[in-house]
Amino acid sequence: MNLVDGSKPAGNLVSNTADKLLLPTTPEAVGDLLPVVRVRGTLAVAVLGAVLIAGLLYLVLGRLPITVTGHAVIVVRHAVMPLESSAAGRVERWLVKPGDRVEQNQPVAVVGQPLLEKEIEALQQELAELKASQQAARALFKETALLERNTLTNKTSAITDRIAVTEQELIEFQQLTAAAIEQENEYFQEREQELLQLKALETRQAAELVQRLERAQRLREKELITEEQLFAAREAVTDQRVVLARVDVRRLELNRARLTAAENNLKALKETREREQAAAALRQDLLEALADAARLDRDVADSEHQDRLERTRLQRRIIGRKQTLQENREIRSPLAGQMLELMVAAGSVVGPGSRMGTLDTRKKSDRFEVVAYFPIGAGKKIVPGMLMELSPTVAGVVSLTGEGGAQPVTGPSLTYRKLLARVDSTSQLPISPTAAALTVGSEAITAGLMGAGSRVEVIAQLQPDLDHPSGYVWAGGGTEFDVAAGTTLFARTVIKQRPPLSFVVPALKEWPGFN
Repeated sequence: MNLVDGSKPAGNLVSNTADKLLLPTTPEAVGDLLPVVRVRGTLAVAVLGAVLIAGLLYLVLGRLPITVTGHAVIVVRHAVMPLESSAAGRVERWLVKPGDRVEQNQPVAVVGQPLLEKEIEALQQELAELKASQQAARALFKETALLERNTLTNKTSAITDRIAVTEQELIEFQQLTAAAIEQENEYFQEREQELLQLKALETRQAAELVQRLERAQRLREKELITEEQLFAAREAVTDQRVVLARVDVRRLELNRARLTAAENNLKALKETREREQAAAALRQDLLEALADAARLDRDVADSEHQDRLERTRLQRRIIGRKQTLQENREIRSPLAGQMLELMVAAGSVVGPGSRMGTLDTRKKSDRFEVVAYFPIGAGKKIVPGMLMELSPTVAGVVSLTGEGGAQPVTGPSLTYRKLLARVDSTSQLPISPTAAALTVGSEAITAGLMGAGSRVEVIAQLQPDLDHPSGYVWAGGGTEFDVAAGTTLFARTVIKQRPPLSFVVPALKEWPGFN
């Protein structure tokens, strides 16, 4: 190393020489350098202040999202349904295989019903025995009824004849009685008229005799007639009075005869009433006999009706059991769709409500929904209206058929865009795996989504975008994935946003209105 002046290196010497050349040598040069220094310092302070102010504003006014995460799947809810047995029995054979298309009400399996078949045989045997016993009882009953009907017919005929005779006798008696009464009335009227005329005549004659007696008495006083003549006049008056008394007696006898005739008429009227009562009694007997005949016919009809009802009731039971056998024997598809899986083999015994298979009833026009499962602590913070971001899992897509089993559910894939959905509802209580499987339609997918522990079920609706080819709203960058039923997703939901300062100073979280 070469040294200058024996103490400093050559490089330092050159540097010191340059610094000396840059330093101002006059006061005017120093004044020219001062504004440049002030401008540079002001700019530095301004930039630093702006950065500090922006940082403070961000700490106070900025928002950092607080999110909860879970696992979701795109489904058509209630489109995948179980195929259940309606009764107990043994599976004889399947009429379809997995993957076949089935129509609504199409038979898919045959289940034997040995107990029901034995019950139908027993009912048919009971019906045959009932018909035989009813036929024997009906023959005996008809024979008895025939004898009783003949008796009632004879009784009715006899009563009818007696009624005819009695009514004829009554009519004749009434006619004779009326004729006799009329004749008696005419006779009594004629006799009464004769006696009245006779009395009037005898009364006039008695008056004349009295006048003669008075003239005779005057003449005797003058002694113009004898005593014998006067006595004769008196004797004539007395005789005439006797005649008048006899007329009165005859009238009394006529009245007595009239009273006797009236009594006889009353007796005839009483006899007429008795005859009428006898005829009425006969008519009543006839009505009772006819009623007995009608009652007998009704009893016969009721007996036949009851027998027919018993047979019909038993026949209806047989028909009903046969219909039940037909319905239970054939397992029919409740809806049109595709048979996904058969869960029991031919020869297996199933009970009422046993799950025999799985049916996919999805249609192209069905709307997709998102079913997400969150831990209880996170799921309780989600409310309807919140936005949910959906990303496909690294494991990819799992179809609703569950082929190959449940895929492992991991974190979101960073190479895809986020599909947006709006929370529609959340379950109030933790969802059971069975209920979740009914919603999702696959126990395998449900097991992969729920994992261990209790979960809250969240239903979200995909946000529509008619201008986008997929028809849905997307966010972020990357590749868009296929939206199809069975796609497992990683769900991320923003439950709130907080200022960054609240993370630095936790006490600020409690200030009302700060968050």
